[in-house]
Amino acid sequence: MNRSFLVVKGVVLAAALLLVISFGLRAAVEVVSHPQTGNEGPPVAILESLEREIATPAVGKPVRVEFPVFNAGERRLVIRSLRQPCCDGPAPEPTFVAPGKSGKLIVEIDAQSLLKRGQHTEGFGTNDPRLPEFWLTVRLTGTGPATAAAAAASSDRSVLKRPSR
Repeated sequence: MNRSFLVVKGVVLAAALLLVISFGLRAAVEVVSHPQTGNEGPPVAILESLEREIATPAVGKPVRVEFPVFNAGERRLVIRSLRQPCCDGPAPEPTFVAPGKSGKLIVEIDAQSLLKRGQHTEGFGTNDPRLPEFWLTVRLTGTGPATAAAAAASSDRSVLKRPSR
């Protein structure tokens, strides 16, 4: 009888300890998830488009292309360029978009480089857990995927087939 009492007492203490730990973990997870803003949800970045076609730019002038962004979340959205200072020049300052507000990302490109390559792609990182990284592409008009598909289709028709042996 004494032994069974100790077993029951041990089980009750273990259950109480697990209950206390589970409440402590839940509270810790909530604090870690939103340390500055309480129980608010994360930021949610919404971009109208990840690509933009532009007309041929004037040589010698930098090309500036704006991409609108909206924060549909409950916390401030922070967007940083993924440029490497060693290779890509200095990165612009981060863009901050308040909850429920719109902002714009500006991609600045050297016109000569854009004319040479036909497109420019730039990466960005965010604090939106659904979209931690994204890439914006600026293309010269007529160099997009639809044009490339049409060129491939027309080149298929012009390829001569080898005679069979």
